[in-house]
Amino acid sequence: NQLVDGRFSESIMLRLALFATRAHGMPRLLAPQRAFAEGGRAAVVAKWKALFKSADLDGSGFLDRQEVKKVLAAQSVDKPSDAEVEACMAQADKNGDGKVDLDEFVHLLSAAKAK
Repeated sequence: NQLVDGRFSESIMLRLALFATRAHGMPRLLAPQRAFAEGGRAAVVAKWKALFKSADLDGSGFLDRQEVKKVLAAQSVDKPSDAEVEACMAQADKNGDGKVDLDEFVHLLSAAKAK
């Protein structure tokens, strides 16, 4: 239920994809071709930033484990396991600082989209 062959499990990918599509009424967030057509690059960047801000509950500019856990939990009736949260953090936290910044967040959701 976590990383499989270095990739997220279906459960994590589904939760991330649901978060990206439901947050702030942005159903087309995971369809960049449409998003670019609906306001250009600036609009897409604004949507990603708004999505990140909605997940950054303490306003620190980073997502910690608890905030990532809440993002995952909000997308399912099943509470994410600690292993799922750790797998998500391991995949997202590219610089190893224990936090997810905006760039890492975008890459994480892009990985969910690619799945």
